[in-house]
Formats: sequence, C-alpha cells, structure tokens
Amino acid sequence: MTGFQNYWDILIKRLVMVLAIILAGFLMYTALFGEYTVYIQRGLPLLITSLLIFYKYPFSKKHRIKSLEVVMNTLFVTGALVSSLYLMFNYAEISRRIGIETQLDVIVGVIGILVVLEAARRTTGLAIPIIASSFALYGYFGKYVPGFFSHRGFTLTDITRYVFYGQDGILGTALGVMTSYVYVLFIFGSLLQVTGAGQFFLNLAISLTGRLRSGPAQGGVVGSSLFGSISGSAVANVVGTGTFTIPLMIKSGYTPQFAAAVEAVASSGGQLMPPVMGAAAFLMAEILSVPYLTVVKAALIPALLYYITLFAAVHFEASRLGLQPIPKAERPKLKKLLKRDGLFLIPLLVLITILVMGYSPARAAMSAIFLIFVVAFIIRKPTRFKFDLVLKSVENSAMSSLSCWGAMSAIGVIIAVVSMTGFGTKFAEVVMQVAGSSLLFALVLTMLASLVLGMGLPTVACYILLGIICAPGLVKLGVPLIAAHLFIFYYGIISAITPPVALASYVASGIADCSPVKASYQAIKLGITAFIIPYFFIYSPELVFIGSGLGIFRAFVTAAIGVIALAVGIIGFLFTKVSNWERGLYYVAAILMINAGVVTELAGLIIISLLVLKNWLAGKRNTQTELAS
Repeated sequence: MTGFQNYWDILIKRLVMVLAIILAGFLMYTALFGEYTVYIQRGLPLLITSLLIFYKYPFSKKHRIKSLEVVMNTLFVTGALVSSLYLMFNYAEISRRIGIETQLDVIVGVIGILVVLEAARRTTGLAIPIIASSFALYGYFGKYVPGFFSHRGFTLTDITRYVFYGQDGILGTALGVMTSYVYVLFIFGSLLQVTGAGQFFLNLAISLTGRLRSGPAQGGVVGSSLFGSISGSAVANVVGTGTFTIPLMIKSGYTPQFAAAVEAVASSGGQLMPPVMGAAAFLMAEILSVPYLTVVKAALIPALLYYITLFAAVHFEASRLGLQPIPKAERPKLKKLLKRDGLFLIPLLVLITILVMGYSPARAAMSAIFLIFVVAFIIRKPTRFKFDLVLKSVENSAMSSLSCWGAMSAIGVIIAVVSMTGFGTKFAEVVMQVAGSSLLFALVLTMLASLVLGMGLPTVACYILLGIICAPGLVKLGVPLIAAHLFIFYYGIISAITPPVALASYVASGIADCSPVKASYQAIKLGITAFIIPYFFIYSPELVFIGSGLGIFRAFVTAAIGVIALAVGIIGFLFTKVSNWERGLYYVAAILMINAGVVTELAGLIIISLLVLKNWLAGKRNTQTELAS
C-alpha cells in the first residue's frame, strides 16, 4: 500500500507540474500572439487553477478527515472539469442560445458557480465567498428587499446566464486581467526570485543604506518596496523579503514587533509604489481610460510621502535606541555588487520603459521575462538555463498566484450581480444621501467600506471590487476620477496592516516570533500616513499631479515636512526624547503642513521650527551633561 501511495504522490506532483507548464505556456503564448475567444482564453486558466487549488488547499484546515477530503476534492474536481469543459467545448452553441438557456445549461452553471465559491473559500477565507454568495442571493431575492435597494428580482436561469456564461461575470473583467497580463507578471516576479535578481535588489538596498544607523531597517524598506511593487501581494512580499530583513533588524537592535511592523508596512506600501503598483497601475489606466503615465504620476507623490514617513520613523527609532550602522565588513560592496549582478536592473528598466512608451503590460512583461533569461545566462554561468530552474519558476508562479485566481473568479460573481441590479449606483446614491452635503462624511464612510471589503484580498482583486462598489459615490460628489480611485485603492491596500485581519502584520509577526496584536498596532502607527494622505489629495489635488507645476512642487515639499513631523510624533524622539505634549503638537503641525494652504502651511512651519529648536537645545544640554559626568 505504501508503494502504491508513493507512486500516486509522484504522479500527482508531476500532473501539478504539467498543469503549471500548460498555464504558463498558454498565457505567455497568447500574450505574444493574441488571445482566443473569451470562453477559451479565460475558461482554460479557470479550469487549471481550480484543479491546482483543490490539490494545494484542503477542504478543512482544522478537521483533516482523510475520507472527507477525498470525497469533497473528488466532487469539486469533477465539478471543475464538467463546468469548464462544458464552457470550452460548447461556447459557440451557448452564445447562440443566450436568453433561451436549457436546463442543462442552468445545472452546469450552478455547478460552476459553486466550484468558484469553494475555490475562493479555500484560498482567501470566508469573506469573499460570503460576500459573493450574498450578492447572488440579493440578485434572486431582490424584490423582497425593502426600501431603496429593492429590484425586480432575477430567476436562477437569469443569474447563471449573467454570472457564469456572461462576459461580465466569472469570465469577465476580473478574470480577464489575470489572463491578459497579471499572471505574466507573476512569472516575472518568480523568475526574479529563482535567478537571484530578488536577492540582488535586497543586497543593493542594504548596500545603499548600510552606512546609516537605521541601515538594516532602511534596507528592508527599500528592498520590500522594490519587490512589493511587482509581487502583487503584501503577504507574498513579507514572506519573500521578510525572512531576511526581519532577522537582520532584530539582530541590529530593533524589537521583534517593530521589525515585523516595518516589514509589513514596507511590503504593503509596495502595492502603492509606481511604476507597477502590484499590477494595479495597468488596470487603473484601463478602467479610467487614461494613459498609464497619468496613473504613475498621480500615485507618485502619495507613495513617496508614505515611504518618507517610514524612512524617518525607523531612523528616529534607531537614534532613540542608540543603534549602530551595519559593520562595513558585513555590508555588500556596492561596486562589487553592481559589477557582478548589476545587469539585473536591465529587465526592470526595460519593463518600465516599454510601459511608458504605451505598449501593453503583457508585451512589457514578456520582454522583461526574455531579458531575465538573457541576464541570468550572462551572470549565472554555473547555473545558466538549468531546466529545473525554469520548471521551479513556473511552478512557483502558479502556486503563489492561486489566491489571486480564487479571489478574481469569485469577484466576477459580485460584478455580475452589481451590473444586473444596479447596486453600484444605488450604493453611491446612499452614500450621497447619508453624507448629505458633507464630502468629509462621505470620505469617512467610503474609507470604512474600503477597509472592510479589501481585507485579505490580493492587490488587483481588491482594486476591482472597490472600484465597482465604492468609487462611484465619490465621483458623483465631484471628486476627480483618478483621485477617487486612488482613495479607495489606498484603504483597500492598507487593510493588510489593519486589524482584525491584518494579514501582512500577522505573517511578519510569525517570522519575528512576536505578538501579532503588538505587531499590528505598531504597523498602524508606522503606516499612519496611508490613513491620512488620501483625505488630503482629495482636498489638495496637487498631491495627485492635478494643478500647476509650482503648486505641485509646493504641495509635495510642505507635505514631506509634515510627514517627517508626523514620524517624530509617532516615535517620540528627534535629538532627544519628545514629551507627550510636544508629540501632540507635532501631530497638529503635520496635519497643517499636509493640508495645502498658505495660512495652514505657515502655521505648521512655525510650530515645527519652534519644536525642533527646543528639542535640539534639549539634546545639546543632555549631551553636555553626559560628557561632564
């Protein structure tokens, strides 16, 4: 029996590898030579990823009853095969009879929807399938819903038509962006890791920042922001870079919870940092029908302010603790590093250049993937073009992307019902009615909704969901389109560090071996700019590159001074310890500086100047006292 089990396990593992190769090969081929019809282009990846999900993720994580696992996995694998193959082999006939579906169409559609919901449950938890199921029930029972959200109601046939067979449902935009370019970027990110490029970026960050007393943390911030922008998942980024940066920070003297918080905040911020923004930049440009460069410009200043706060906070914390720089002997030598591995910068620069030139994200990613192989061939002579390296990369990209596939498929259910029932428009009108004429109240409501709905979601899935539900209300209140979408995007992303879910903080705390609650609390403090800045770029559009060049420059400079003051308040240290009442004044001054306006900026600058002078003099006195003693 043991021998048979071993053979069976080997067979399954090889089948998993074959499926991963087919998925990567199919989507890379269509990225280069054009896509097939929707039912094939999105149906085949839906089938493959469903099978991989049911292989990797158990039916129950708590109660692992083997017989139950076998039965449930068999049922859902069969359901995935039946529903997806039915779609792919009958798409022409199904398209012809849209509106006059057969009973078999409805049965297969229901099976397909259940398979998608179960795949989402296994990969992302209960939140997304519960929301998607609630929307499906809302579509069916809507005529019984009292008040404003009532609608005429839809039959089971209508729901399967829109949700499973329609091109606005499971096979719609959400799954479409995965098959068009997001998955190709997953392959690119996986190749960065297995070829050593990911480690090069981390070493480069440590080399550039190691001379500072806060060098270990600063290196983690820079490395995580670089890799996080491409990875498309704050949690994946924490796992990918945090295993190196967190122990390094703890070794240098930071507390475990502070080290975990720095990594969680830096990894989450990677999704906010242009030029890639976890692939959301391309999707935002597509949805808003604006050039990609417009999105990059709009997102640049808020992202810089986010990281300036984090840089300042970790530096002040290092000063408070009296930490020392990384010893010279332990720092990667910049010149040697660039000479040996500097060519790894080329694929990333080419990716950005091609995107700025206006080509599709898929073409840009494919060009970068090709260059990764070329560079690895030149740099890694002992291991160049090892076949097992390529296979490992293909399998890693498939497995690491499964949560994104599961979420995007289930979000298709939500999108379909929103389209059927007009829920998005109704939600926007409710926000307007509740908020009345108060834009601030509307922003608070939208923030809370975005934080809740974005919890636990991968970057692209998060943006799509919030874009269809939360953004329209702000646009109706007169908020510029790109500012509204960036607003909801920010709160969706920082849900990764916001309790009760706070996945990035929890994963980082596991690496740091510290309390998840303490790490989350510290992460909120370090990431506080992300909670504040979105309000200010709504009221001061210069922060999203709307306005004159001089106005944009002034808004950035004054906001940068403000967030540094905010960092002083968070840590409670500048030249010496800052008292509680001074910290409060730093917070007030920071808000005044970020809120663009001549009077507020001048008031904030005066407060900060007086506080800095007082703290400097106090620090000087303390130093003299220590020398005298």
